[in-house]
Amino acid sequence: MSQDAFERALIRDAATGEWLRFQEPVTVWVAHSPVEAVDAVEQAEHAIRSGLWIAGFVSYEAASGWDDALTTQPPGKQPVAVFASFGDPDIVPPPLFPRTAEPVRSSVGISRDEFNDSIARIREAIRQGDTYQVNYTYPIRSPWPGDPYDLFRQLLNAQAATYGAYLDLGHLAVCSASPELFFRRDGDLLRSRPMKGTLPRADAPEAGAPKRLTGSEKDRAENLMIVDMVRNDLSRVCDPGTVRVHN
Repeated sequence: MSQDAFERALIRDAATGEWLRFQEPVTVWVAHSPVEAVDAVEQAEHAIRSGLWIAGFVSYEAASGWDDALTTQPPGKQPVAVFASFGDPDIVPPPLFPRTAEPVRSSVGISRDEFNDSIARIREAIRQGDTYQVNYTYPIRSPWPGDPYDLFRQLLNAQAATYGAYLDLGHLAVCSASPELFFRRDGDLLRSRPMKGTLPRADAPEAGAPKRLTGSEKDRAENLMIVDMVRNDLSRVCDPGTVRVHN
């Protein structure tokens, strides 16, 4: 496991709404394989128990380190996990939308035929009962001539995200803006707040938008599916009978 740069981290504490800035890491762990990713997480947990703060990420390509049944694409040039330990963070003002916003021009990394073929195979797998959900993704490349931090601030402004994190790794920046809580641990309590169901952005201000979502058979089915999936995942690491669903 190699060392690497970790310049700073900016993370929103959803419990308080405060933005926390971490600088000058004590230790940095960089993993380039699933096995190293598991070790990095264990080292980070040890640092937390010693009173330090942790910031970092784990990529999808690290999944097989915890479960051989989870197959992914082989790891690329970028690390599959990076964590850093820090002392107490500084509380800073919220990131503001940049005065001059660069447009993002993206290019999709697959053809229309490849996309259609993938969707057809996913639908067939669902019909055969081999799976009930697929998070289908494909690469999108977007040249960015400006500061990655400006991109992060644009994402926050566009999505009004409750959960946000910016990791400056020197050669690599992670910009995360999400409305979902993956999980939060408070002692022996784990909380997860998944989200499914969408409307066109133009419909969001409508007073009837929430009713349209709750009355939609499709969106309610998506919500039931994702809640059931999270409940199943948590049941694998929690004591039997301790996982509960709250409306």
